[in-house]
Amino acid sequence: MKQPCFLAVFLLAVGSLHAATWYVATNGNDTANNGTGGWTQAYATISNALAKSGNGDTILASNGVYLLSAELSIGDCVVRSLTGNPADTIIDGDHKVRCAFLASTNALLAGFTVRNGFGNDNGGGVRVHAGATLSNCWVLNNMTTNDNASNPGLGGGGVWLGNGGRVFNCVIAGNVSSNFGGGLLVGGATYWGLVRDCLISNNWAYRSGGGGCNYGGTFTMEDCEITGNAAISHGGGVGLFYKGVVDRCRVHDNTCGSRGAGIYVQRAPNGWVRDCLVTDNSTTNSGYGGGIVVFDGGNLANCTVAGNTSDNYAGGFWFYTDTATYTGNFYNNIIYGNNAAVSSSSNWLNGGTCRTNGVYYNCCTAPLGSTTWNTASTNNTDAPPQFADGGAGDYHVPAESPCVNTGTNLDWMAVATDLDGRRRVDIFSGMADMGCYEHVLRGTVFSLQ
Repeated sequence: MKQPCFLAVFLLAVGSLHAATWYVATNGNDTANNGTGGWTQAYATISNALAKSGNGDTILASNGVYLLSAELSIGDCVVRSLTGNPADTIIDGDHKVRCAFLASTNALLAGFTVRNGFGNDNGGGVRVHAGATLSNCWVLNNMTTNDNASNPGLGGGGVWLGNGGRVFNCVIAGNVSSNFGGGLLVGGATYWGLVRDCLISNNWAYRSGGGGCNYGGTFTMEDCEITGNAAISHGGGVGLFYKGVVDRCRVHDNTCGSRGAGIYVQRAPNGWVRDCLVTDNSTTNSGYGGGIVVFDGGNLANCTVAGNTSDNYAGGFWFYTDTATYTGNFYNNIIYGNNAAVSSSSNWLNGGTCRTNGVYYNCCTAPLGSTTWNTASTNNTDAPPQFADGGAGDYHVPAESPCVNTGTNLDWMAVATDLDGRRRVDIFSGMADMGCYEHVLRGTVFSLQ
């Protein structure tokens, strides 16, 4: 009875014999050294180690700058920096080539600065495809120059995600796209990507998604900070098209010339923006929606949208549709303390010939009710949310706020957390709050002996 177990262990051990570690150092030698005999036998280039390595191998790169003449193609192997600190080990595209293409499910690039990459199609810095992972990297000052508006899947100044690409714990900053997705792009309806625990800052896109953009793919962005990004047209911080989820993100200080300086959502009946704090974003060219725009369909839940500015209409939030089949559903949001040049729309505005297709449930905003307010909207309040210190960026609410225990519960909330990582539905009241934060009860804890 023990033989199958022994056989499995034996086969695993045999398989592990084929995995090797390859060493790379800037003072190595690609011709005289063998690459696998420790640091004294290190290669000089990562590309040579990749060419010699096999499936399951690890390539370990020591400190220094690795200047590329061709893109690194990473298959079924792991490429790590020695220290794990991206500042120590740099892959530089020299403004001529994309830095890396992660092409396999088991491909991993971790612990590097990836800079000065250049591409004309899918990603200037890194292309992450087929379930590959980019982790703990700084993706800086890369560029893609394709400006084909009819093919929005071409872009991603810093990172382009294909079928199952994953990006964890990275800094994506200072990248440029002449099309969509200055910082990163999930391009195409058949693709999906996951971005988690990243700082996405000071990127620029000519069209949509200065920080990041999903154009039709199944996209999830979680626990990210998106700040200081810009786009000429739509979505200074994030552009979300057709579907996808943006969850527990801080979106602030982004700019846009047209629509949705913080977040732009378009025709996304299955798209969600939830548990996000959207503050201090602004339109710059007579645009609409300083904080968030939902154009045609989309869902917004438990977001706090405050301190945003529009130099035209809708400082905080704008919903627009001319199509009767599209609806917007907005749950448990605080949209308060925003500003617009047209002051009557400082917090929100519904527009278009089918403007009443935008429905608000259990939201805190002002003013309530108008010709654009859908009659199905229920349980909303225009009372001030009583932010703890909005001027200092603290948008938690106290126990006496009208936003506490007054939200509506949705199915996904059973396992959801708020922006602070606390459970979304209060265990005592069984109710969700409005806004991105759940109120935490404070008091004396008694211990019974």
